[in-house]
Order: sequence, then C-alpha cells, then structure tokens
Amino acid sequence: MSNTKIIKQVKEYLSKTKDNYDLRSTKRRIDRLFRLEEEQRNKAKTKIYKVGDTVQFYTPINYGGAHILKGTVEKIAYKKIKIKTDDGTFNVHAIKVGKPMQEKRQ
Repeated sequence: MSNTKIIKQVKEYLSKTKDNYDLRSTKRRIDRLFRLEEEQRNKAKTKIYKVGDTVQFYTPINYGGAHILKGTVEKIAYKKIKIKTDDGTFNVHAIKVGKPMQEKRQ
C-alpha cells in the first residue's frame, strides 16, 4: 500500500469523524495502516538479499550513534536481516539495509 493510498484513506476517515471516540478509533486505524505498509516493505525488501551478499546498513539505535557499516548477510528472517561485520553481528530491519554491493572485478 502506498503512502498516497494511506493519505486518501486518512482524509476519508477524518471527513466522517464527529466526536472524540471517532478520532481515537481513526488514529488506531491510521497507525495500523502504517504498520501494515511497513511490514509489506520489509517483506519485499528481504527478497532482494541472499546469504553471503555484502551490504551497507544503518546501525541500530542501541549501537551508539548513527553509522553506516559494511557487512555480510548471514541470515534472512521475516522482518530482520542478520549481518556480520568486523564490529560484531547486527540484527537490522530490512528497510535500513542498502542494496547489495557489487564485487569490483579487475
């Protein structure tokens, strides 16, 4: 589901709301739509990678600062990808991993 579809549905829900209860239920619907959209992106993105690919990725929040690291894909799960680097092993959401890097041939 694209963001334009979500925005269209949000405008439709907001035009129908009349009281606070409707607004709260609309908020839950909107949150659910964004979660579903993120899950679909994660599923689609995990299909791009294969075990052994070299990739760049954003480090998780608990790593201490935002860094871009390079590593090798070790395992592909439903939403996350396990990547091994020189600094250790990271479980990263698929949307935070870049395209597989091509090996340079000389």
